[in-house]
Formats: sequence, C-alpha cells, structure tokens
Amino acid sequence: MKGSNGVCKLSTKCGISNCRNVIEEELMVIFPIYKKIKSKLKRDIVLSSEEQKSHKQINSYIDILLPICESGKLNKEEFIDHIHNSVK
Repeated sequence: MKGSNGVCKLSTKCGISNCRNVIEEELMVIFPIYKKIKSKLKRDIVLSSEEQKSHKQINSYIDILLPICESGKLNKEEFIDHIHNSVK
C-alpha cells in the first residue's frame, strides 16, 4: 500500500519499492561472487561454468524472495533479515 507524502516514513508496514534491487543488493553482500557475475553480464562477458551454476542458484533465491517482498507483509528491515535468515 502506498501512502501519501511522508506517510511511509511514519509507517512501519509500507511496501518496499523496487524489491528486485533490494534482494540483489543483499545477495551481493551474502554471495560476493554475485557482484562479479552481475558485472560480467552487464559487459556481455561469458560466465564460467561455476559462475553459471551460482547464477542459477541465486536466481532461484530471487524467484522465491520476490513474491515475499512484493506482498508488503514485511518492512524493509524485516525483509532484509528474512533474506539473510533464509539463505543460511
């Protein structure tokens, strides 16, 4: 749910804008290789087989986490904690 000007700053349950970015940023912290993979993909550099395997696994995490983020049930801090706890 989106609030009017300033309301989301007061509410703890406003939706997270750009869920994919939030997820990807946290996964880059958890999996440093993901940052390297993203950089290579942006420059159209072929991934090694190990990088392809990691990319596939990380995309699976993103597919699982995206609907949870978009549901709006968690605020950003709760969702970031959820990401870290779910990939341990």
